[in-house]
Amino acid sequence: MTEYFSKLALSLWQARDLWLRALACWGIGLAFVWLDKSSINFDRRFQIRGPQSPAAELVLVLVSRSEWAEIHRAGREFLRPLPFRELGLSSDNFYWNPSTWADLLERILEDKPLGIGVTLFFDPQTLASPEPLPKIEVLMDERVFWAAEIDSEGRARLPALTGSLASNTGIAELRADEDRVVRSFSSGLVQIPHLALRLAQSSLSRASLSQVITGESYLINFQAPPGHIPQVKMRDLWSGQIAPGFFHNKIVLMGSSDKDNHSFPTPLGDMSRAEIIAQITDNIIGDKWIQPAHPYIIAIYLLVLMLVSVFIMTSYPQSVAFVFLFWLGTGVGAVSLWTFDSFYFWLPIQAPLVQLIATYIIFLGHQLTVKENLSWKLEQEKKYLFEVEQIKSNFISLISHDLKNPLAKIQAICDRLLTKPVEPEVEDGLKALRNESVELHRYIQSILQISRVESGAFRLNKEAFDINDVVNHCVRQLEPLAQAKNIQFEISLEPLFSIEADAVLIQEVVLNLLENAIKYTPEGGKIHISSLEVDNEVLVTVEDTGPGVAPEEQDKIFEKFYRGRDQVLATKGTGLGLFLVKYFVELHRGRIIFSSEVGKGTRMGFSLPIHGSENTQRPEELEVKTSEELG
Repeated sequence: MTEYFSKLALSLWQARDLWLRALACWGIGLAFVWLDKSSINFDRRFQIRGPQSPAAELVLVLVSRSEWAEIHRAGREFLRPLPFRELGLSSDNFYWNPSTWADLLERILEDKPLGIGVTLFFDPQTLASPEPLPKIEVLMDERVFWAAEIDSEGRARLPALTGSLASNTGIAELRADEDRVVRSFSSGLVQIPHLALRLAQSSLSRASLSQVITGESYLINFQAPPGHIPQVKMRDLWSGQIAPGFFHNKIVLMGSSDKDNHSFPTPLGDMSRAEIIAQITDNIIGDKWIQPAHPYIIAIYLLVLMLVSVFIMTSYPQSVAFVFLFWLGTGVGAVSLWTFDSFYFWLPIQAPLVQLIATYIIFLGHQLTVKENLSWKLEQEKKYLFEVEQIKSNFISLISHDLKNPLAKIQAICDRLLTKPVEPEVEDGLKALRNESVELHRYIQSILQISRVESGAFRLNKEAFDINDVVNHCVRQLEPLAQAKNIQFEISLEPLFSIEADAVLIQEVVLNLLENAIKYTPEGGKIHISSLEVDNEVLVTVEDTGPGVAPEEQDKIFEKFYRGRDQVLATKGTGLGLFLVKYFVELHRGRIIFSSEVGKGTRMGFSLPIHGSENTQRPEELEVKTSEELG
């Protein structure tokens, strides 16, 4: 167990760059959680949300001062005592007239509403009159609730029409935030419930109501923009223009539509007191409060999002990761808006998006740093490999050149001794030594050429020449080898015009092809050599009667140092001849011709363009055509 934790600690320490950056991204997301709870973001949620439907049983009856004056124009001075006239237009007492209210409430109560809430506060202290107020039964109906206020000391101020134990009154206070916008609701620490609670409790359409804890603050879920809750004018109600049964099973809120002390800013715009209390009542009845996610849930949510985004950044290229993170951010925003609209659950948007952006930027910088470090290491390795390659090439060149001098001396001594009469055994030994020195010289030549190929030192020295002359010269040079195995050359050369190419390299190509054919052709066999012109190309082919090449090896015979499995011990060779043939031909922008059939022989050759190309790029930089059998 100790060893396991030690390995785990070591792994974490080795990956500290990764998880420290991941923790930093998570910390940035947590830091922005608080900003996502700001009032601006809360208001914006309501402004971009989809359409909502408030409770169907809510109805507003609103009146303005001008409408109230119009209703009482005929007998205004008789209905309002002198002290009321002195109050002016700044108080809700302007709307006080017991007879009028009795008549209005009677008309509504005839439709059997669930409850009526009057949001106007009638202060009994300013309603003092030498004559007692008339006691009208309808004003004290149990379905009618009158607005009460809270004074500066936090005590309830009861309205003029207060029943026993204040059972027909409710607090109508609305608490605004520091920017004077109403966003939350709380039931004050007084014995009288809020007017919205009174109206919700009077609703008979709900089996149970959500529990509102006194003193707790709740975020109001504004279901309807200003003016979208059904409302009628008090003037129409007074004049009898409302259809019978309109208020049946409805919760009616009566108030003022004036802009002075009855209009409050909300996230969706200015609303009247009655309209806001209607929204609160709807929240209580349907338990529709906005529920912010718990901080622990948000932290886990951001942690999971961080792990997913880090996995994306470390598993995919930058462009692909950017697309994935973009769609991930889009999905996060869509889920947050959906939960807010459908379940009234407030998941932050700003914090996850900022965290995604921070993750992309931080890990993009991390990837760039890693790539830069890797690039520097590769550059250093390239430099070291180049130096090693230079040392190897220099070593091979020096050794090869140093070997050529002793070989030349050995060949010269063998030639001098063979001119003199010697014993047969000594003569055979000298000839064998001479042949082996020639073979060794060919190996050294091949190694030197490979060194030049790998160093990129080859440059074409083009000149005009007759390729048939090159073929004949190579045949004469290798004829002793063919005679030693009793191999017969069949030459079929078509008269050709001169071509532009490097004569030395082309001669090397022909020699390698002929040597390869002689090496693998059994004694008494034949080698057919031909040249012809086809479609502005010169074709040279060498066809032997050897064992052929197996199909599974045909794609490998032009690889460096490759030799057939059956020929590794049967014949001598380095496996470099055909590699050089292919390189030299492709350096001339030519192509290799190859076909073989096991037991019947091999046909191998090359084609060169008649008009030489000025392009002297290395073969691996050229587009080489696939070898085809011609004829």
